[in-house]
Amino acid sequence: MKRLLMLTLIFALAFSFAFADEAAQLLEKDKAAADGGGSGELLLGRGGPDAFGYSWVDNDGGGGPTYNWIDITAMGTEVTGLGDDNSVGPFPFGFEFPYYDYNVARCWIGVNGYVSFSSSQPFAYPFTNIPNPALPNDLVAILGGDLNFVFGGSCYYYSNNSDSFIVSWIEVPEFGPDYHWNDSIHTFQVIFSA
Repeated sequence: MKRLLMLTLIFALAFSFAFADEAAQLLEKDKAAADGGGSGELLLGRGGPDAFGYSWVDNDGGGGPTYNWIDITAMGTEVTGLGDDNSVGPFPFGFEFPYYDYNVARCWIGVNGYVSFSSSQPFAYPFTNIPNPALPNDLVAILGGDLNFVFGGSCYYYSNNSDSFIVSWIEVPEFGPDYHWNDSIHTFQVIFSA
């Protein structure tokens, strides 16, 4: 019994050291990516630049956008038809939004926390790398989780028809590792501002 316990502790320590070394390497890659040294795996809430020079910054990181939740449930339109691994739309922006080297004027809203600018094809598990030349390839994955409206939640969109388009996913259950739909509930929003 003592030998088994000792081997277990040695294995756990070896695993911990290996994981700590891997985490340190990822952090160094992420720092290089944040400093413009190319893409790395992300731990710091920022990334890029990509092949086109675009970067992203989380709102809780330094230099990111200011957190600005806008409640659109009273003035927006409820999105119907969302279920499991599907998308609905298209929904008009009411203006042209610059996306990379072209403008978009509509989007499809996906169950799994994304909007696509040209495709109703569902984006679902197993998620592929983004960006990807295969469809769906012009989407913005705000959450990118395995969400399901069959078990609850709501979604709204709103446009001021001038320069802002907002989508809110509200209290949407996510499929968890223990195969239950109520493991985590997500509320999140994206604001496209031209």
